[in-house]
Amino acid sequence: MRDNVIKRAEKILNVAHVREYINLNGDGGGYSFDCDKAGSVEVRRLQPAGLKNYQACLEGTNGTKFVGIRKIEWSGWDCAIVKCSCGEVLHIGGPYGETDCECGLVIASNGEIFRPRSEWEADDNGYDVDWF
Repeated sequence: MRDNVIKRAEKILNVAHVREYINLNGDGGGYSFDCDKAGSVEVRRLQPAGLKNYQACLEGTNGTKFVGIRKIEWSGWDCAIVKCSCGEVLHIGGPYGETDCECGLVIASNGEIFRPRSEWEADDNGYDVDWF
């Protein structure tokens, strides 16, 4: 690992749960509300319209039926933290990401430091090929 990499980008697994209600009219629609693993919804976090819909679902007054608690999983990347040669600390998303530092240099998530983009040259297809 390069000296200027404070923290590598890491792949992470996100997990959430939702309470799901389906419309009884068969149109395929319905409602889902963020909840914990046990199905408890933090009603104070709902917007007024969401709270109204949630209460109607609980009371059964909006033509819906509770179908269960669904676990949702998705993966993503936790940012890399890299220090530029100018001293600026940058957060860079993904393992192959890069960002422009205020000093003009381009920093990759692996700590590689490139010249400013204005100095890059493109090949015949318009792809940047000369960035070191």
